[in-house]
Amino acid sequence: MIAQSGPLPDKNPTEPAKGSQRRFGIKRPSQTNWLPIVLILVSLLVLAACGGESLATAEPTTPPEVSGSTPAKATSDKITSDPATPLTQVTPATASPDPASPNPVRIPQTTAGVPKNISTPEVSVISPTEATRNTPVKASEPPTLRVLSPQDGTGVEVAALKVMGSTSGKFIQINNLPIRVDPQGNFQHDLPLQQGVNLIEVEASDEFGQTSSQQLVVFSVEPTAGLPLTLLYPVDGLEVAEPSVPIVGLSALDAVVGINEIPTEVNELGIFSTSVNLEEGPNLIEVVAADLGGNVRFQTVVVFYTP
Repeated sequence: MIAQSGPLPDKNPTEPAKGSQRRFGIKRPSQTNWLPIVLILVSLLVLAACGGESLATAEPTTPPEVSGSTPAKATSDKITSDPATPLTQVTPATASPDPASPNPVRIPQTTAGVPKNISTPEVSVISPTEATRNTPVKASEPPTLRVLSPQDGTGVEVAALKVMGSTSGKFIQINNLPIRVDPQGNFQHDLPLQQGVNLIEVEASDEFGQTSSQQLVVFSVEPTAGLPLTLLYPVDGLEVAEPSVPIVGLSALDAVVGINEIPTEVNELGIFSTSVNLEEGPNLIEVVAADLGGNVRFQTVVVFYTP
């Protein structure tokens, strides 16, 4: 029997000897406590669940500003339904790319909210000068009418007379007969008469159809003397502002007529007419008629010229 040296072996054969543990540097692990680890895992799961709900309900964050660019300011444009007002398409600003950035950001253009297929109506512009030239202005009053010869109720010894006057209208009719009006608005017409009462109607009209009229009654009578003579215009005591005045009268076809000693021709109807220059103040006008039978008639009137 061989004797063993050293300490006797431990009673528990499964547990190594302490001396052998120290000899080989092996430490015996202590018993592990799992409760704190489980609590930590449960807490992480609860936090994860709460964090998911917070992320689901969180408002979207503002995107970061692009370096080197100015963010476009959102504007709200009202769209009018008036077809005369053209719609303006709003073009959002495009962010300027940053040269240092590898991926430059661009804001896309949009036409959201702007109706399509809306055409701008065409507007014709007419200058005030063209509108005034092409559009006649309607007069507020009818045209003026002034009949100088004959006077209403005049008696004449010759079966004719000269109708003479002025108007602001463009057209004249004497007993429905159109008569020419000169650029100054003057008109005259030789009109044959019948014996007895003669009705003369003078009507002036403008381009708008507005009219003015005057009716005259003239009596054609037998001469009171051997030689007829009637001075139709001017009347005695007439005042004028023009430096001359027309002279109109009637006499026999074979008569010789002189006005202020100046011979005046008598036409085939027995009408004579001329004009006399006036001086400032009163002017005497003398009309003398004579025939081959030695008959002489004369008539004088005074006309006042006031410039």
